[in-house]
Amino acid sequence: LVQGGMDPRTHTIDNSAFFYNIHGNYWQRLEYIGQKLPYRMHHCAVMVNYYSKCSSGPYGFYFPPDDYQEGSVRKIRYEGVYMFGGMNDKKNYTNDVYIIKIGHKPCINIKPKIAGPPPEPRIKAKMDFIDNFYFVIIHGGIKTDQNFCGDITVLNLENYNWIKPITGDNDGQTLTARNEHQIFVHGEKLYILGGLGDESILSMSFEVVEFE
Repeated sequence: LVQGGMDPRTHTIDNSAFFYNIHGNYWQRLEYIGQKLPYRMHHCAVMVNYYSKCSSGPYGFYFPPDDYQEGSVRKIRYEGVYMFGGMNDKKNYTNDVYIIKIGHKPCINIKPKIAGPPPEPRIKAKMDFIDNFYFVIIHGGIKTDQNFCGDITVLNLENYNWIKPITGDNDGQTLTARNEHQIFVHGEKLYILGGLGDESILSMSFEVVEFE
């Protein structure tokens, strides 16, 4: 799925969405209803779903596996593509969350109500899903004051609350501040690699966060 970005011809920020059909090898515009997709660039996204745990059959954006029952693995309200932050068409940094709910045709775009203090508005953050805890993780990025950040904020998908975990001290800033990096989850650990730091390219900078 590709959503948003900047049109290089007009230098305007877009809100369209396309997905690539890997079986037919072609691009297709996403059909959706609900909230209008946001105009965004430099945002981040992650897929949250349990189709692969419920079925070995084929599935896609518009249809789940034949033997899949929503909520059969864990009662998470919305399965789909979660999108966070980025810059809008007014050049403001944002910190809202949108969800493209899959398994329907058309898909449903939702802006969920989330309790608790959200991450600061930012661009170029990274996002991943840790299914052992049913958390979406937001890490790093560039804030409105142009400072890089290394904090972690967690979205609890069981109750849609923001959580600020302690990663060494109370402000959660013990990790290296970075953006344009890579993160990935394996088991109960978050791996953070590379990117741009305050003073240099962090080509071999590697950190691991274990959730308990």
